[in-house]
Amino acid sequence: MPAETAQPDFIVGRRHHAGYALPLAVHALGAGPLPPGRLCIVYLARGSAVLPMQAGRSLMVAPAVALTATPVALTRNAGAEGALLTFEPGLVNGDLSMALLRRAEPLAGTTEQDAYLLRPFLEAALAGRSIPLDTQLDAAVRQTLDRIEREGAMQADSHWPCRTRSFLIELLFRLRLAVDRAPAAGISPATLLDKALPLIRERLAEKLPVAALASLCGTNRSTLNTAFRAATGQSVHAYIIQLRIEMAAALLRDTGLPVAEIMARVGYENASHFGRQFKALLGVGPRRYRDTQSTMPGRRRG
Repeated sequence: MPAETAQPDFIVGRRHHAGYALPLAVHALGAGPLPPGRLCIVYLARGSAVLPMQAGRSLMVAPAVALTATPVALTRNAGAEGALLTFEPGLVNGDLSMALLRRAEPLAGTTEQDAYLLRPFLEAALAGRSIPLDTQLDAAVRQTLDRIEREGAMQADSHWPCRTRSFLIELLFRLRLAVDRAPAAGISPATLLDKALPLIRERLAEKLPVAALASLCGTNRSTLNTAFRAATGQSVHAYIIQLRIEMAAALLRDTGLPVAEIMARVGYENASHFGRQFKALLGVGPRRYRDTQSTMPGRRRG
């Protein structure tokens, strides 16, 4: 975790894209004041803390995250450890801003899909609410913070801005899934979906046969598929494919990473197979999708 010293507000390019400022930073848990006009992921790795909400206060007990807008007035116990990740909405999609995210009406096209990832930071019922993390998601948050800091420090090639943004987008995707599952408090953590969904999120880039997933959940393929169809209207296999393609689509439109790298990040080894499944779900191939839906003007950054 970052030390509690002055933290930079931006990651600034050196050799590759020299002087380019990426409006994203990882801060110490006790850092402040934080830069205004940003969204913030509060990650609590150890201990407990209290975060103000519009309707009161939210008690966080590690491991947990909270999604909010800066500034963050966090009251923590002496043993609390964690980090704050701040970023501007435009980093995810250049058309987005705080003002647009606060609008009640839906936005146009894929901008609405990206806004969907960010609205929990500002919605009164969600902003500042503690989201408990299971083991897999806790590890994913830690890994993402480490990757962002490492990529921002190393800047090994010209893709470093897009790669850093891609780590953020993947994390936002996973946290949005966690937010959507959180209201189902009446469902026991021992249910099949509560066991299966964290495994799917964590191993999205791996080959994970349905039979193997069922075994990890302590059941069989048929029972697991029945549970998924009842909850999502899809088989496990179809649900995983949709999740992979949705993640790939977000990375295609919001970063300039090579298609081959994105394909591998969501669990595909064969470009033709990836292209067919992408087109089957979204109506166009990956490259055509990027050409028509990219949020990066000219894709100048990576």
